[in-house]
Amino acid sequence: MTENETKQEEKKEEKPEVSTKDKRYDFLKEARDLRDSIQRGVEDYKKLVERNEELTAKNILSGKSDAGEQPEVKKEESAADYAKRVMEGKI
Repeated sequence: MTENETKQEEKKEEKPEVSTKDKRYDFLKEARDLRDSIQRGVEDYKKLVERNEELTAKNILSGKSDAGEQPEVKKEESAADYAKRVMEGKI
């Protein structure tokens, strides 16, 4: 036998034959693990949403939120006022 044939035989011996039943079991186990992981992620997300709602409520009740603030109304400047500002060197 050549060296390549020996290596190929060793590789064949290293790979155990997996029956279809084992493949199915591995697939189901993998699917269950994935489902559990997704469920944990959803639970964590729900906790984060609840925490965010609590913090938002505290922020609003403490008066630190932007709710109810009136935006600053900008007054239109007439041509005369603009000319006056230019002449004073403010622009």
